[in-house]
Amino acid sequence: MKRIRPWKSIYRSINREISCNDDSLPAADIIFQVTERTIDKHGNKLLFPEIEVETYWTDFYENSEIPIDLYHDHDTSEQFHSELKTDMDVERFPSGKFAVNSLIG
Repeated sequence: MKRIRPWKSIYRSINREISCNDDSLPAADIIFQVTERTIDKHGNKLLFPEIEVETYWTDFYENSEIPIDLYHDHDTSEQFHSELKTDMDVERFPSGKFAVNSLIG
């Protein structure tokens, strides 16, 4: 258990190498992250704790922090990609044909 704030706790667990009956599929880890909140974002105390459960199936055999952090940061790379397209003014190509776009660009 990791207590982030007095009203928020995070529990993480990893279930190593879950395999199914089909030998053609690789074994995978299942990472569980459970977040418990007793106060909402407006500062109101909750009568019952709010519980959020996340599961990650991965074959990235490291500690449980890396796959969770990579998943939570995927929107950062999408934001950079969007800004790059906007700055380079390539959000939409002038034509649907690659040959025409190569002549224009």
